[in-house]
Amino acid sequence: MKKTFDVLQNYGFESENTMGMVALCRDEITEPLFNEVVKYWGKTFNCCSLGGFLTIGRTGINAAAAHTPIYDGMRRFTFYGMPHIAISRYGEIGKVYRHGIDKPSHACGSLELIVNELNRGHFNMILDLEDLEESLIRQKLLSHIKYGSKPDLIKMTKLACNIISIDINNLLLKQLSPNIFNYAVMTGIMIHGPLDSNWVYPRDFYVVGENFPHQLEKIKTFHPYRLEIVNKSRGRNG
Repeated sequence: MKKTFDVLQNYGFESENTMGMVALCRDEITEPLFNEVVKYWGKTFNCCSLGGFLTIGRTGINAAAAHTPIYDGMRRFTFYGMPHIAISRYGEIGKVYRHGIDKPSHACGSLELIVNELNRGHFNMILDLEDLEESLIRQKLLSHIKYGSKPDLIKMTKLACNIISIDINNLLLKQLSPNIFNYAVMTGIMIHGPLDSNWVYPRDFYVVGENFPHQLEKIKTFHPYRLEIVNKSRGRNG
């Protein structure tokens, strides 16, 4: 988080003139990343949903954009969007040990549900108004999976990351004029490790604005594998 903050200062993004936006899974164990965005960028618009998908849509993006501060005639925001996955101390993929629960639970549960449905060969494509977000996630994922394929949770999480990254890019570019908005996008996969360690496997990091070359400038500042974001004050994750 400090690395993204330091780099973006070179592009005119400061905590005083920039608002944060976050699209993560609703899961409480994603809070460390959300809190870090608030720590560095101040007021932050919550775009979260199950799996971290952008179910917020055009209306939500327009509302978030309308809340961004105006400095020197420009509105600036940073957007962090990503799914998440857990790896326990025993190397169990998708397993996390939460406070007050003896048995391991799931991360991401919404993605694992779809993985299990594919393995059983039975899933419901009907839009369920009593389970709207999961229905939308199922439709998005299955529309990108080859018929008969049964991706495991890691592959499904990477696919979710790709879809989220594309959706963020499409929604922002179609809705917001670079003459008015300067924004930075950071996508990847949030990884929950043992002992409350949290990591980001980065995918995209770019800025958009009329003052940047071709209105979209990719920034290569990350280690190619992970950027650590650790919150030691939270409970112990097996």
